[in-house]
Parts: sequence; C-alpha cells; structure tokens
Amino acid sequence: MDSIYSNVAAARALDDLLAVRRSIRSFTAEPVSQDAVEDILRAAGLAPSNTNTQPWKVDVLIGPRKTRLTQAIMEEHHRNDEMPSAHFPIPLPSENRERQMAFGQLFYGTLGIAKGDRDAATRQLATNYDFFGAPVGLIVSIDSSLLKHSWLDCGIFLQTLMLAAAARDYGTCAQVVFARHEATIVRELGIPENRSVVCGVSLGVPDRNDPINNVSYPREPVSAFASFRR
Repeated sequence: MDSIYSNVAAARALDDLLAVRRSIRSFTAEPVSQDAVEDILRAAGLAPSNTNTQPWKVDVLIGPRKTRLTQAIMEEHHRNDEMPSAHFPIPLPSENRERQMAFGQLFYGTLGIAKGDRDAATRQLATNYDFFGAPVGLIVSIDSSLLKHSWLDCGIFLQTLMLAAAARDYGTCAQVVFARHEATIVRELGIPENRSVVCGVSLGVPDRNDPINNVSYPREPVSAFASFRR
C-alpha cells in the first residue's frame, strides 16, 4: 500500500508513544516556554471534529494567573470538599466500577494512603488544583449548547494534545475534577457564561523520580471491548 499512512517507522514510533504515555501527577519546576505551548496546541488543533466545527477553546495559565485560580479553587475546596461530582452516573456500571476500584488501589497504594483515610484522600485531591505543581495549566471549555458528539471532538483534541506533548518530552494530566468548580473558573478567568468547562490539563516536565509517575494501570485486551461481526 502506497499512502501517507504507510510509514512503518512512524507507526512503530506512535505505538511506542502510546505505550509510554502516562498521566503525570508530579512535575519539576522547569518552565515551559510559550513557544513550546503554542507548538503543542498547534499540533492538537489538527485533531478531527464533526464537520470541522473545532469546538474546543483553551485558556493557558502561567505564573500569577495560574496561582490566582488555584487559590480561588482551593478556598472553595476547603469550604466544601464534598462538592457533587458529575463525572459518572450513580451507580457506575459494574465493569467500569471494577476498573475504577483497581485504579484506586494502585494509585492510593503508591501514595501510601490507606483505604478509608478520608483526610489524606482530600489532601491528595487538592493537589489537582495546583496542577500538580506543573508550570502550565490549561482549562478546556466548549459551547454549552453543543451536544455529546462535540464533547467527543474535545476528547479527540485532548488525546492529540497529550500525545503531542509526550512526543516533545512533556508530561500532561487531563483533570475532569476542575469541572466541579466551573462557576469559580468562569468567574476568575472571565470565560463567557455560555461555555462549559470540560477539564483542566497539567503541562510540564515530569518528575521521573516520583513513583506516582511510573505506575502502570492495567488495560483490557482487544477481545474485552471489540466484537468482530462478519
């Protein structure tokens, strides 16, 4: 096959990148230049979308602007650390719940947080709002009137962004937990009220010595999620 997609070396490089990419939750203090961020966003902007609608918007937070948002969310977090989460339905389907529990065991086990230690879990949750110490924080939003198919487009954009960052030796973590604090984010950043917060993203140089960045979470085999119908 002779096409722009038939480069075996490129395919292997992509496979390797997919295999090593992690959600990074600990970063060094090394800064990320605006040129580097723009380069990553330029690549992410090539993501496909339904009829090329490109529904994503990104607020890039660096330095004092990021610090102010972190402080505002932390104040709200400490006032009410039991804010409702719209991440998942209740109850979560059993097979998804099993994977979530397996994640929790690995994640909190690596951090040394015992099951049922609510105070420690709450403190760990709060590290999200400082973007895990990353020098760059991104807030991704979408027009509230758009439907689930456009939210899917945002997901494709995020995956493209995270792979583009990883290819340049930067780490990322997509953080849906920011959606809990949508009202605060809209107020602090002046985001138009017709937009919904999709998630935050931490971006920076990974701290490769922190064990939390080296955890491998199990993935299902193809046979578990794909049905071939001939």
